[in-house]
Parts: sequence; C-alpha cells; structure tokens
Amino acid sequence: MELTEEEKLRILSHFLLSSPPGEFSEVLTDVRVCLQDDDLLNQAALPCFKQFNHDQMIEAELTDLGYNVLITDYGESETDFNYYLDPRSGKYFEFDHLEKRFTGNIGKIQKSSDIRDAIDFELNDYCISYYPQGTVTVYEKPDKIIICISAFRFSPDNFWNGRWRSIWQLEGISKSKATLNGFLKVECHYYEDGNVQSTIEKQYTQEIDMGDQKSTATNVVQAIKELEQKFQQSLEEQYQIMGDTTFKSLRRKLPITGTKVEFANILAYRVTSEMSGDQI
Repeated sequence: MELTEEEKLRILSHFLLSSPPGEFSEVLTDVRVCLQDDDLLNQAALPCFKQFNHDQMIEAELTDLGYNVLITDYGESETDFNYYLDPRSGKYFEFDHLEKRFTGNIGKIQKSSDIRDAIDFELNDYCISYYPQGTVTVYEKPDKIIICISAFRFSPDNFWNGRWRSIWQLEGISKSKATLNGFLKVECHYYEDGNVQSTIEKQYTQEIDMGDQKSTATNVVQAIKELEQKFQQSLEEQYQIMGDTTFKSLRRKLPITGTKVEFANILAYRVTSEMSGDQI
C-alpha cells in the first residue's frame, strides 16, 4: 500500500531527528538516496534542522564577541523568527539553521541581572576546566536561572561521535533557599565494524543556599560540579558492566567449527596440521 505524503513526512522526520550527534547531514544524504523526492525531503528537512539544533543544543560562534553561544529553546526569541539571545551581551542575533552560523543581524536588547552574571562567570571557568570543547549559556527567567551546558567530541575518522548535554534550573532565586533541578544526557555512536548507539539520561535535585551574588554562584557551581562528576562516575561503571556482560553476550560463543579452541594445545594443533599437509 502506498504511503500518504503525511506518513512519509512523519517517517522522514523521525529518521532525521534520530540522527546521532554530528551526523545529521550524513543521515540526510542517505535519506535523500532512499526517497528520490527532493521536494518532499526539503519539506521535512527544513523544520528538522531547527529542531535537531535545539535538541542537540549546538554551539555557534559570535565572531565579533569572541565566544560561543548555545542554540536552545530557552534563548529563542518569542517575537523575532530565528533570533537567539546571547545573555552575556544581552543581544539577540539571527541564526541560520542550515549553515549553523549567526548572520550578523542584531535584534532587541535584554538586560541581565547581577546574579545571572555572577553564575555565568563562575560557570565559564568550570566549563573551560572540564569541557574543553564545551559551551555554557546562562539564561534568566522570572525567579529562575537556567544553565545549559553542551560539549561534543566528534571523531568520524575513528568512527565515533558523542555529545554531552546538561540543563540546570535554579528555581526560587528570590528566596533564602532555591531548588536546583538538573537533567543530564549523554549520546554516543560507535560504528566501526558494527553500529552501537548509547543514550543515557539522569535527573538530580538539590537545595542551594542563596546569599550574595558571589557566594550563590560558588554554591551553584560546586553543586553542579559534584553532581556531574557523580553522573560521569556512574557512566564509567555502566560501561564497565556493559563491557563485561552485554557486549560479551553479543560475541560468537563458539567458532564456526562448533568446538572450543584449546589455546594451551595450539602448538600440537599446528604440528598435527603440518604433518597432514593442512594449514591452520
């Protein structure tokens, strides 16, 4: 039965939005070959470019300012199409989702508070120390600070790619104690002589003492550091378990001959084979 255009668009969107980190263009190329309908593909791809960039929280350089900003739902302008906030400068910049770069056009101005600036300053140092290829962007909403961290390692020559994302929401910043809610996500794709994808998510909640800007920023960054290190430690333990159990279960339990090779007697096998004129 022939699929309707709506069904094809839904399937196309699913494929594109399921692309591993750093591989959207490759998946798009493969889908184009399978579909053989560029008009329909473009209809699906254009909105998917934007959603994928948001989901991955990709980084883009503000050339004139000399630093990167994340492209996220939290920074998108509610009034100007494809304009994103750089909270550090307080300016909105137009972003090209296909080219993955800012166009240079500047929108309205939004002022930030001292508490946002203090947290941003402390987190920038933290990000430089722990995420060499990472970017942090700190937004401010009513009675809330939203912290987005995104870091990537792409190594297509070695057949693997991965991205780290964490979103921390500090709620109730006008009170003496605020609540820090975190959502962390790691995606990895390894595809040399196989195809293995891993997606791991974790949520955390912690109370934060609110004081002056400096002490609050220190408390927030320390909490994020401890919880993210805890998550990374759990990842190492999970990968160790996977290596010892999951991946071993995928291997062939016996050689093609159906019998185990006694490696202790491998020399005897070789002598017997040579005497009979066979090779092993």
